[in-house]
Amino acid sequence: MHDPSGGARSSRPQAAEWPDAPAPWRTDGPVDHRGLRLDADTSAPGIARRFMNPLAGHLGQEAMEDLFLLVSELVTNAVIHTPPARAPGAIGVDVHVTTASVVVTVTDPGPGFDPARLRGSRPGMPGGRGLELVTLLTPRRGIEGRSPFALWFELTNGAEPPAR
Repeated sequence: MHDPSGGARSSRPQAAEWPDAPAPWRTDGPVDHRGLRLDADTSAPGIARRFMNPLAGHLGQEAMEDLFLLVSELVTNAVIHTPPARAPGAIGVDVHVTTASVVVTVTDPGPGFDPARLRGSRPGMPGGRGLELVTLLTPRRGIEGRSPFALWFELTNGAEPPAR
């Protein structure tokens, strides 16, 4: 894993690091799009990781490792926060490959979160690390929608993301 900011940072995501903003592929122009619908069950993170395999030609090895980790974290969050009655096909994973980056959006019908109220991880307590990892490992990320709740992140083509 790498820190694209190049410096020490707090691991707790800050509200400004999760802006309400459209995913960059909407303005950068998509080159390729792949989409996947998942049931909200324990198999979803593994299926989502395997869905990322064809992107190896667009990202360096380290960025691919980050991609697998981040997709697993966000899809796991979606599984946890999707209401049980909405489980069949409720989680969406969309990948847009542009000439400059790979943008992944994960959607679910859950309640989402308010970035200003993020607690972050606590020593000795499970949970709270997935969004911290997304914040630390991506040059850009955001919340694109609230119904369904949609989180996106960007990794740049090549081995290293640009400094912010």
